[in-house]
Amino acid sequence: MIELRDLYLSLDGKDVLNGLDLKLEWGEITGIIGPPGSGKTVLLRALCGRIKRHAGEIILSENGWPDNKNTAFSLHDYASPENQDITLEEYLILSRIPYKKLFRSFDDTDRQSASEYAGAFGLVPYTGIEIGKLTDSTFKKALLAYSFIKKSPCLLLDDPTTGLDVCSCVSLRKEISRYVIDGGRSVIFCSHDLNFTARTADRIIVLDGGRVCADIEPAELDAGLIKKHFGLEVIISRNVLNGRPEIHPFY
Repeated sequence: MIELRDLYLSLDGKDVLNGLDLKLEWGEITGIIGPPGSGKTVLLRALCGRIKRHAGEIILSENGWPDNKNTAFSLHDYASPENQDITLEEYLILSRIPYKKLFRSFDDTDRQSASEYAGAFGLVPYTGIEIGKLTDSTFKKALLAYSFIKKSPCLLLDDPTTGLDVCSCVSLRKEISRYVIDGGRSVIFCSHDLNFTARTADRIIVLDGGRVCADIEPAELDAGLIKKHFGLEVIISRNVLNGRPEIHPFY
């Protein structure tokens, strides 16, 4: 479990997180939504230690968490690797560096994990191509695969559907579900895609003004909440197979 207590964080003199209190459970898929500037990305970066200058506490339950934060969290974002000349295969296995023993090469476990997610995200035909020569859509899938390959207890995904086609979004949902299936790992993602969030998450956190304004199950996502926090008129229908909400902007 991760517990946030009275978390405050300011950037460039502007308050981004304002007294945020939240508990995140093992084996859970948590979707974080909110209007632009609500603190979604900053929260992910604070969780994994990329942003350290905050007030309040971020507490990791001792049971099952590695001592090294480099292996406790895996953050997906859109930062490009510095070396654009390495092949996709070389890039993907670099995700396993936190587990590699000093002066030793990557082992079979590292290679197997890299191969597993190269296949899951349809990257196998491109593994011999240099990172800098990949198409934009293939590169975005490579960034996702890189974050999964690490197999950290907590996977953090920042707006993961950006630039993905429909088939890739379906694959992403499948891999997120598979990642937590044994209950020993968690996924926390923030997204501007309300339908992807409603279809994927076990729990939805609504941030607005750096505060938790709602903590709900996907079935509780309604038109009033979306109007209040996003200023958008919508119609909500229900998926006939799973009962989850489907959001349709009202024009």
